[in-house]
Order: sequence, then structure tokens, then C-alpha cells
Amino acid sequence: YLETIRDTESKAASSGRLALEEQATFGGLTRSDAALMIAPSLLDHARTEAERSASLANNLRKARVEREAARKK
Repeated sequence: YLETIRDTESKAASSGRLALEEQATFGGLTRSDAALMIAPSLLDHARTEAERSASLANNLRKARVEREAARKK
């Protein structure tokens, strides 16, 4: 079975199609960080948005705690 897949992949490579491993890498089906191909600017954007979202959630939590404390007084 593996030889059949390799033959199919070699035929696909000669026609310009992606191999199964390449499809998995580009499609994001793998969880290995070393195999991911993501633009650094996209990583920076995602990191910034995640930090902003976490900060907003933290501020909302603090405001909720303060409102609950004010109600109890």
C-alpha cells in the first residue's frame, strides 16, 4: 500500500500537484510547529489580537467583581 501511495505521489509531483505530506502541512492538518508555514507578520497579528482579547476579558472580569462587591455593601 505504501509503495502505491509513493508511486501516486511521484506521478503527482511530476504533474505539479502537492504530495500528501505537503497537503497536510499547507492545510494545517499537522500539529508540529516545525512544519507550519505561517508568515511572521501573521503570527505577530495573532499574538497582538490574543493579548488584546485577554486584556479585555481581564478588565471585564475586574469590572464584574467590582460591581458584585458594590452590590453586597
